[in-house]
Amino acid sequence: AFLIQPLPTVPRDFPSLAAALEAGAEKVAVLPWHTEAGQIQVVRNTQFISRGCQISGCIHVSPGARLSLENLRVTGPGSGIILRPGSRADLLCCKVEGNSFHGIIVEKGATCDLYKCQVRNNAMRGVLALGQFSQNDTDISENGIEEIPPSTCFSTRQSSSQRYSY
Repeated sequence: AFLIQPLPTVPRDFPSLAAALEAGAEKVAVLPWHTEAGQIQVVRNTQFISRGCQISGCIHVSPGARLSLENLRVTGPGSGIILRPGSRADLLCCKVEGNSFHGIIVEKGATCDLYKCQVRNNAMRGVLALGQFSQNDTDISENGIEEIPPSTCFSTRQSSSQRYSY
């Protein structure tokens, strides 16, 4: 026999994602009506699962950390997600939109994989990929800077799985 334990939940068990991270939570469910404001610093392997939670602020992923997001919306001032060298992010069915700078910054030495995501309506590039970046069935469009050569940034809609390393 096995025992299924429910995931810790924001805001039921923790008042915020930042508080869950400070408490050492590695996998957290986020209720869909929850809105998180401010910066989030990810320093260890972490997974956030939701059905529509909104994060209004930047998520910084530290070197050596891995972030998995499922069904979250990231928007707000600055860039939505910044991946530092040696970090990794996997996004499933997420929206990164309406940021006042780039949607996602993948620094050299970082890795980002997007699956069934939307990266739209960001003031600069949808994805600034200086490290490894792949996407599958993801819409990266209607960002402030669209006409970027593929060697600099990937910002067109593709339905096939591709990996880019810059």
